Amino acid sequence: MGARLTSKQLDQIVREYFGPGGAGECPICPLCGEDLEIASRALAGFGLQLQINCASCEALSTWVQPQPIRDWKTLHLDYFAECYLLEDTIRCPYDDCYVTWAEFNDNVVQFNCPYCNRRGRIVVTPKPLTVDR
Repeated sequence: MGARLTSKQLDQIVREYFGPGGAGECPICPLCGEDLEIASRALAGFGLQLQINCASCEALSTWVQPQPIRDWKTLHLDYFAECYLLEDTIRCPYDDCYVTWAEFNDNVVQFNCPYCNRRGRIVVTPKPLTVDR
């Protein structure tokens, strides 16, 4: 069995995994420099768990969302809705990770941060199309 990553190394890997990263690359192992294998699964009632493994040096660690599910502030949801309508990238104001979203019926959109475990729903009303005459 390989080495375990330190909590600081693990936190950096997870932030890279959920953040902007470098040109779509996987986070690399801090012990040997090879690409890491990351598998995710949902934990009932809490959030997300990541299994992080390096096939090269056999480093292995598990990360679980450190926070219970929390709500976004209305100000954040309004900003996310604006970015969503403009098709801009949405980033978490707390940890700079990418915010994911899911569309539901009746223009409801849920925004989630996979790192800090914040989430919330808002009705997003598309702006009417204008036609130049």
